Amino acid sequence: MRFRAVGVAGVALSIALFGAACGDDGESAEDDPLADDATGQETDAFDGEAVPDACTLITSEELSEYLESDQGTGQSMSVSPDRSICVFPTGTITAVEIAENYDASRRAIEQQGFTTEDVSGVGNSAFFENAGGGIAQLVAQGDDVFVAATYMFDGDTSAAIATGTEITTVMLETAESDVVDG
Repeated sequence: MRFRAVGVAGVALSIALFGAACGDDGESAEDDPLADDATGQETDAFDGEAVPDACTLITSEELSEYLESDQGTGQSMSVSPDRSICVFPTGTITAVEIAENYDASRRAIEQQGFTTEDVSGVGNSAFFENAGGGIAQLVAQGDDVFVAATYMFDGDTSAAIATGTEITTVMLETAESDVVDG
């Protein structure tokens, strides 16, 4: 099964989805699902120096193999010490963020009207999101971080979940190892 590259609109949507899930959409503190109720500040409980660079969590060759198309070299977009995003020329996006923000990120995605589906077999918890237009996202939580992969799929949800599970398993193992070794 071949997965199509994410177009420019897919990249914009994916960044918007992940940014919104991260509380970067200009909402007030009381509307921000990541904000601590008492302070209005994001709840950043990660006690490491920074999450790993999302571009280092899976090689371009591995990602290309899983998605059955050349992904090219990813460009790092470190958003903060608690969040890193890697954008590939095809529009595929990989991301890593502190584990504490996993539930709030899922809620933010669902509040935007997207449906999520629990996925087993990767991390402590994981979900799949079909964002429409052939755009899929699989998000998996580990002990210290959670990872996400956003990619195009051809409508076969089962195959898209299997591919996302393979990608995020590699990413999560690498990220958790980097945090421990870091």
